[in-house]
Amino acid sequence: YVHENNPRAAAFYRRFGFVPSGQRTPMPGDRGEWELEYVIERG
Repeated sequence: YVHENNPRAAAFYRRFGFVPSGQRTPMPGDRGEWELEYVIERG
């Protein structure tokens, strides 16, 4: 999971083949912010 406002972390995951799954979850302790799920697709 990557915080929605952390483009550096998102770029890091993308560099290694991860893509956003479209799922998100509230940040623990702060329901106003979200974490985005990244997954790696294997053939």
